[in-house]
Amino acid sequence: MQVRKEPEFSVRFIENIEGVRVDTWEYKSSEYITTSIETSIAEFDHRERVWYKGANKPFEFFWTDLYKFASTGKIGITIAYPYFNAFNEKVLVSAVDISSEIVSTFLKEQSKLLDGDLIIFDENGEVVGVSFDDINHVNNKISLSDLKSSMYATYFNEIKNDKKI
Repeated sequence: MQVRKEPEFSVRFIENIEGVRVDTWEYKSSEYITTSIETSIAEFDHRERVWYKGANKPFEFFWTDLYKFASTGKIGITIAYPYFNAFNEKVLVSAVDISSEIVSTFLKEQSKLLDGDLIIFDENGEVVGVSFDDINHVNNKISLSDLKSSMYATYFNEIKNDKKI
């Protein structure tokens, strides 16, 4: 199961029904009322995706590294949570995609309150979101060293070399 707000609010289910992977999108209104449903044969096996494979420990969320979403072409992360049956078999994974664009929109709002720049990056120095308009990271992965200001990469390297990450 996948939930997303863009390009419009929807819930996606990919199920194996009698040996066929069925991809169902339920489009929702702002009141969470189903406005339409689309069903097709799935173009991929969700069980082969990093977020599905990584969500393999009961009661633990799994966070992916940054990657390009197949469905929108945008860069982001996926947070997945597995469900297991009484026999400890994984039976379902719920996942939420969060695009770098959405993270940046949130950071821009917060930076106004703090009167400063904000940036979220991962342990590899890849940019998840920024509060400033420096470089287009919506459709491309960028690292701290790609930003106009070198201070972010410098601080990251100092912290990493100091073994604080």
